[in-house]
Amino acid sequence: MSAPAVSDMTTWVEGLLGAAVEVCETALMQPLEPLTTSSEMPPAPGVGSYIAVVGEEKLIVGIGCDHEPAQELCKRLLGMEAEDEDLSTEDLLDAIGEIANMIAGVLKARMVEHDPSILIGLPTCIEGRLHAAQCVDSRFLSCQVGAAPLTISLLRGATM
Repeated sequence: MSAPAVSDMTTWVEGLLGAAVEVCETALMQPLEPLTTSSEMPPAPGVGSYIAVVGEEKLIVGIGCDHEPAQELCKRLLGMEAEDEDLSTEDLLDAIGEIANMIAGVLKARMVEHDPSILIGLPTCIEGRLHAAQCVDSRFLSCQVGAAPLTISLLRGATM
């Protein structure tokens, strides 16, 4: 018998938070501390990456932060020191996309028992904010990764 589909945002948020904690601890070597969860959209980040997660649900998972914390997180991902030269915009967006991709991949692995049809798309990396044309429900998790503030987004039923 297959597991029931996930119909409540709480299960998705818990799965997403667990995925983000795992990626931050293993790939960035920093703990992730969740601070607040809100359905209100936070101020626009400097850079972000968004990935479609589709199956029985249609979701968009995203991460975003200002340029300085993005530099810190992406340098950690690439094994660089904080004092190393800043990444170019292209490299920064590529690395932030990879962080989002890892989080979406871990989320998929955690949620596949609920929805075996779940697939993830390719990251869309941007400076600024993704504007969803339509969204049924949303959650924005304000977190701290080491000293870097990070917002993790979960948009349900979103179209762009």
